Amino acid sequence: MTAVPAPTPLDQTELQWRVFPPYWTPGPPKVPSPDPGSCVLLVHGGAFAAGSTFQPGIEQVAETIANAGYWVFVGDYRLAPCGRIYPNQPAHVPTPTPSGSGPTPTPDPSGRPPEQTDDVMSEVLAIRNSIHCNGKVGIVGSSSGGTLAAYTGLYRAKINTAGRPAWDGGDDGVRDDRPDCVVTFSSPFDLSDQLESDNDPGNTPGFIAAVQNYLGTCDRSIARAASPIALVDSGTAPSFKPMYTVHCDRDLIVPYRQLSDSETALLQAGVCPENFIVARVIDPNGHDGGSYGHDDHALALWPAPDPSDQSQTVGQAVLNFLDAHLK
Repeated sequence: MTAVPAPTPLDQTELQWRVFPPYWTPGPPKVPSPDPGSCVLLVHGGAFAAGSTFQPGIEQVAETIANAGYWVFVGDYRLAPCGRIYPNQPAHVPTPTPSGSGPTPTPDPSGRPPEQTDDVMSEVLAIRNSIHCNGKVGIVGSSSGGTLAAYTGLYRAKINTAGRPAWDGGDDGVRDDRPDCVVTFSSPFDLSDQLESDNDPGNTPGFIAAVQNYLGTCDRSIARAASPIALVDSGTAPSFKPMYTVHCDRDLIVPYRQLSDSETALLQAGVCPENFIVARVIDPNGHDGGSYGHDDHALALWPAPDPSDQSQTVGQAVLNFLDAHLK
């Protein structure tokens, strides 16, 4: 298949992605149709520190979405230490320190926010500017990749900072680079919600460790500011991009209450419930490691029964959601 250049953020980070043309099938290389179409960016998970465009499950989902008629781009992003993989990425810097006497902290060069969100924004922009795009772009994020996807979908501001993507989130009324719809699987929305809970089976210590490694700090105010939920305010509702969120009540990696964190924040901001679809997958087998895959987490939920329509899978419900907003 013909190559589609991968995006390069303005700071020259080398990103990688895999491209699946519409109605993709395995076999010898082929030239995809030159006709532009709707596009979907698929963002992998891995606790912000691991994972790749080749991790288990992601290729099958990419093929399924492509065979529904979409151009699918499986995107990469910089990984937080200790799992950093890109050459010349600076080593871990635990906490930004004040610079001089002013309030502005010294940027943390460890590959943490905003670098990962910038990477995903750069990929969205590259897709929009691709000859294969008809102007419609959706984003599907798995686990930590869903956090980055949700952040990108909610980021309404304009970015003019040197070295960052030339992003316009629609607040100025000139253009809106955000994805037209967002899908998340088992994704944290509030990184500051790190409290133990007897009512949540989520592996809270592991969740806290992953979040603190990603942020490079245990300061919960910084965690809150880096969360998608921090972008939800009184201006969210008028231009909210439709969102579909999936989580399982027996998720052992990301606390299930994260789903309620996002839902409550969006409803309090006045977002119409019809624009924010929540799929609460209930595992009938309880704490047994999961009936749909490892820990009932992320893309392992793709074949689970759709809670709102048991005759179809969550994956089919996601495809219906993409069709409704991208076709």
